[in-house]
Amino acid sequence: MAKAKEINAGESVIRLGMPITDLAGIGKQKANRLKKLGIYRVTDLINHLPVRYEYQASEGTIADLPMNGIGTARGIVVATRSVGFGRKCRFEATLQDHEDTLYLSWFNGGYMSGKLSPGLKIRVIGKVKAYNGYPQMVNPKWEVIAQVEESKRLDEKYICIYP
Repeated sequence: MAKAKEINAGESVIRLGMPITDLAGIGKQKANRLKKLGIYRVTDLINHLPVRYEYQASEGTIADLPMNGIGTARGIVVATRSVGFGRKCRFEATLQDHEDTLYLSWFNGGYMSGKLSPGLKIRVIGKVKAYNGYPQMVNPKWEVIAQVEESKRLDEKYICIYP
């Protein structure tokens, strides 16, 4: 059985041996970043596999977060502060949903001071631990929730992490 040497992508045909620069949407800048990963041709792109998979818990309330497990919650940032000076300082934020509070900390988080501010609605994903009797996430991943996504909740899934 012969291997397929081309893929039909609507109007255009993609050949496995063709350079990635011939693909729609791949300009010079993106091609240079892909070349740093060893991706020169369409075949290289297809064979580029994830380095790992990360579990993303389904989204719930702060009260539902699993202690010593990975959880996802959303809320409004009600307070922020930087502890220390410069880029090596610790950045802290307090997140609240309707009834509970979650403390967030980023070590070496000087860059965070301009990104999170009180009143911002965000979703956080990270490992939950108890700190002074309250749930806390250290260095969680986070994203701002836009008005359009307000009712959309995340489901449990695994995410591919590429180099």
